[in-house]
Amino acid sequence: MPFAVDALMARARDLSAIDMEDEQAREPLSVLVESLNSESRLSVSGFAAMEARLLRILINRLRMERDYRAHPEIEAQRVREPVFVYGLPRSGTTKLQKVLSATGDFTALPLWMAHNTSLVSGDRHENPEPRIRAADEYVRWIDRTSPSVRHVHAFDTHEPEEANPILEQGFRSAYLPAFVQVPGYITWFIAQPPHLALQYLKRVLKYLQWQFDIDERRPWVLKNPTFLGMEPVVKQVFPDARLLMTHRHPTAIIPSSASLGVHFHKLYSDVDVTQSAGTMMLEGQAAAMSQHLRNRTEAVGGDIIDVGYKELTEASMDAIARIYRHWGMAFTDTARKHLAEWEAIDRARRTGTHRYQAADYGLSDAMILQRFEEYIRRFAALL
Repeated sequence: MPFAVDALMARARDLSAIDMEDEQAREPLSVLVESLNSESRLSVSGFAAMEARLLRILINRLRMERDYRAHPEIEAQRVREPVFVYGLPRSGTTKLQKVLSATGDFTALPLWMAHNTSLVSGDRHENPEPRIRAADEYVRWIDRTSPSVRHVHAFDTHEPEEANPILEQGFRSAYLPAFVQVPGYITWFIAQPPHLALQYLKRVLKYLQWQFDIDERRPWVLKNPTFLGMEPVVKQVFPDARLLMTHRHPTAIIPSSASLGVHFHKLYSDVDVTQSAGTMMLEGQAAAMSQHLRNRTEAVGGDIIDVGYKELTEASMDAIARIYRHWGMAFTDTARKHLAEWEAIDRARRTGTHRYQAADYGLSDAMILQRFEEYIRRFAALL
């Protein structure tokens, strides 16, 4: 049975017990559903998992809008100096987000909170445990269904997670296409005004600050590789945003990213996307990088701190100290201690090895070098 927009939205209203029409979701959901039904080739289990995913998103949207209507003071929340961590995927963005979060000087976005952004009851004093359990179940499902994902990008309920699940909740996101084949939706998404996605992100961050009494003086650390090339839009929606970009050689990044895409697709489909994942990753990331380089040339997007993968993985304490100095922040002994403790825990829990090569995905180093020639030339010292 194919997905149906009206049925999904009605089911979300029933499950949430919120009798509210979410008209802003209708157009993007309609495009996505059409693409899922005609292009994604979901497995039987993948269809059930995707239905649960769409319902979770719709329910979180309804609950948040219920609370915004009941508490108009949420809109007055200020999202101050958020840190945007980005770069090509697999370039160290996750590590940089997590070490910054570990210092205690910033507000982290744990996976469970990004997965279920909204209060169940609307009461700020409710126990978040059901939301945490739901995220735990999601992580266990990933580990069971596509175990290799953990060796590439480990999902952990209480660890900081990228902003993609929130952007996905806004229904204007490149996140879902990482898991399923939806070219029709991608075509529609690319044509959308990019600020709409970031405005939704800001709306959710305000809501989370209100929910958890988060001190607005502790900036969010928001990681997402899809921010690459979006610097002017980020600054349009978040004028005081701080930008951190990670760098790693594309010949390592592109096949690694294609590998992650293949493992993600196994969660929802039995179709082998090995060859298409390579081409899609190469072309998509090359386009984003080209836009980023244009932004750099035109000095659009403001101040960007660049961090090399080697610096981050071999001398993270020095990298964070350099970032703090740039921002005029004191890198205290307490922050250093917290960072060192996180590093020790992270080393102890690493398991498995992620092996990949360009040829596995129909690519070659020569193809990658050609598409990223200018980037490699301009940032050679960091690669």
